Amino acid sequence: MKKNITIFVLIAFLFSLDVFCLAFQPEKVHSTNLAGESLRKSLLREIAKTILRSVEITLQEMKQPLIASRVSEIQIEKLSDSYSLRKISDFVERIVQNECASSSKLQISPEIISTAFDLTRKFLRLDERLLSEEFPFSDFSTEKKPGCDISASFSSEIENFNSFTYSVAWNEVEEYVDSRLGPLKELLKEFSSEDMVFLTNLPKEKVIPAFSGIASVTRFIIPLSSYGKEISVLFQNEGRKILLLSDFDSRAYLIHFGLLISRFRFNNNFHYKIFEHIDSEQLEKSYSQLIDFAEKNSDIFRNINSIVIGYSDEFKSSWGKYLQNSVVQNKNDPEKWEISVYKFPEGQSVGVLSGDVDYYGESLRFQLEKLISKYPVRSIFFGGSGGSLVPREPYSMYYPTTLESPNGCRTKNILTASDDAGSHISIDSPMFESPGEIAKMQLRGCCSIDMEAGHLAELSLKAGTEIGAAILITDFPYKYGSIDSSLAKQDFFRKIIARKDFVNKIENYVRKNKTSFYHQIEDVSGKSIKEVSRINLERLRREVGAISPLEKDFVDKLNSLQHRIVVRMSPGRLFWTLKDGALMSSRLVQLCNMKADPITPEIENQIFGGYDYIFAAYTFDAGKSNYGDVAVVLKPDSILHRSWGTRFSAWRVVNFFPGAQLDVHKQNVLKEVIHPHHYYEVLTLRAILRFRKLSEAEHKLINDTPKEKWHQFLFHLGIGYIELKIKTYVLRNEIERVILPSHAQGEIPGMLKKYSIPFTYYTPISIEE
Repeated sequence: MKKNITIFVLIAFLFSLDVFCLAFQPEKVHSTNLAGESLRKSLLREIAKTILRSVEITLQEMKQPLIASRVSEIQIEKLSDSYSLRKISDFVERIVQNECASSSKLQISPEIISTAFDLTRKFLRLDERLLSEEFPFSDFSTEKKPGCDISASFSSEIENFNSFTYSVAWNEVEEYVDSRLGPLKELLKEFSSEDMVFLTNLPKEKVIPAFSGIASVTRFIIPLSSYGKEISVLFQNEGRKILLLSDFDSRAYLIHFGLLISRFRFNNNFHYKIFEHIDSEQLEKSYSQLIDFAEKNSDIFRNINSIVIGYSDEFKSSWGKYLQNSVVQNKNDPEKWEISVYKFPEGQSVGVLSGDVDYYGESLRFQLEKLISKYPVRSIFFGGSGGSLVPREPYSMYYPTTLESPNGCRTKNILTASDDAGSHISIDSPMFESPGEIAKMQLRGCCSIDMEAGHLAELSLKAGTEIGAAILITDFPYKYGSIDSSLAKQDFFRKIIARKDFVNKIENYVRKNKTSFYHQIEDVSGKSIKEVSRINLERLRREVGAISPLEKDFVDKLNSLQHRIVVRMSPGRLFWTLKDGALMSSRLVQLCNMKADPITPEIENQIFGGYDYIFAAYTFDAGKSNYGDVAVVLKPDSILHRSWGTRFSAWRVVNFFPGAQLDVHKQNVLKEVIHPHHYYEVLTLRAILRFRKLSEAEHKLINDTPKEKWHQFLFHLGIGYIELKIKTYVLRNEIERVILPSHAQGEIPGMLKKYSIPFTYYTPISIEE
């Protein structure tokens, strides 16, 4: 569970923990051969924390936040001699019920709290199993051994990527590791350099007999990383121990846990060894669960047009009137799939899949691959949490243009209405998200990252199925992000709007066969930026008409010039851009609580949401000096795909039509919209129209001006300039070079050298490179 528990409950719980542990001593103590009473206390403490975290999130999902302003003393009743997981959860529930009853500010009924705990018990599998039990090795020695060498060498993933694990530095990474390992941390603390940790996807019954020299086995049942996990400690005759984590449902999840343990080992200076074994035949069995469910409900799956995975509760509340059928697999099974089928008036049927199943990493891809090979669908939609590699608003829903698998397979995301949204990539574990790896992803144009969506891109290409994905931004491996957003700490209520948007976009696509727009300018026109630009370009072509020989010669000269993207700014703004690592839009400046005033005019924001953009120029020269003394030249390959342009700024359009209503201004700006694919042609056609208005003397000046002076000449005539709007940010590594005024000394040249950004000087007022 990711969310930190409400502070009052934790404090209240920890306040009473010593009494709790004493009350929990059974008459019959199972020997663990570890630290006995001390270990049992620490395990109980961590298990209770895990239960409380899960209950809080469950209450949030029930729209019942757990809030209090004080800590009261809690009386601890003595418990019976059993300390099963169920008994632990019952005790924690009494703590919460008592605290809620004694607080005048807590408006949660006992019935709601009981419901939340019941759901948590199912989620974490808190049943009557004892926390720990000891078994003689003979109980396992007759089991059939697996057909492999269980004492394999070090895991290639865990061993080779240790450097990534240790260098991961995103917000609250240690809190994340602690929350995912949970009570397992207490067992790991008992292991020395003579011991080992062994991870496998095989059942423990197949693994334990393969080890030699085992005297006894202790089984622990603890809530681990969102579900009740059975963990075995094998005690060898010579005193060494083996911690066995078995029954992993996916390769990626196993690797992820290996990396979490590796990080924990490194942070605490432990030296036990970490081994892993992955059995491909067992993986196939894990990947068959969904198809087995479908085969038993073939009538339902045979008539589905689209499949959705993610945020199923939001569909239940939004699409309730369209519900046609709902089936749960093996209701009493702790691991089960569920499908709800919704049918729209137009005839399309959408199956929303959910359930208490682990589909981490590649597991979901292979489960769905088996499913749609037997029951084909037109579209697969996926929604899930992910991290943003660029500055972005926390808890916003992001719809990337392309999805990329860990193997490099890329496909279009049908849920995006834009071709400038950027790329999304999936990896096996956030513990691979080191600064170096993040930088490589950014250079490839990746803007977000998760564990599943990219795998579905590979499935889409192989199966010929459409794929639509939405990434709910909850953390930032990259530098920028809210301090209250991380993998370790989440805010459920801030996710609600984004989740509803995901549902609405799917409905819009399924029923209307199109996605909704992102830009305000698109909402005004009802067309995409590219469609609007194409209409404007055709109109401009008609206006220019035939080109004379003299104009053709002029165009040839234009074509010999280099066009570039330039942002003009002050030396002070450049300093902060270099220091912070990015130039950000006014909106992101506010979201990231940075020390800079928004500079976007209000009229730009009213007409096309200008606070979301950085303003630049697509030009043959170095831009207009009235916007700043410094010319920052950007790398076009990384910028063009997330930009759009107009001939004039919205502010100038308003001045052309004083007194007009806002809707009129929006329509006038609409006539100037230019898509990146059309920049160069629009620039050229506009230059021809300007050329036609020149005098004979100016025509002669063109012929007499040497090529190296043409940049200045065009700038003087106002030829060759498009105002660009670049979405949200420009990263430091997207700067190609900088042109500084000769008086710009001090720290800036040193910073440019530090970041390997080429720069030259010019003497104001005329720019000369």
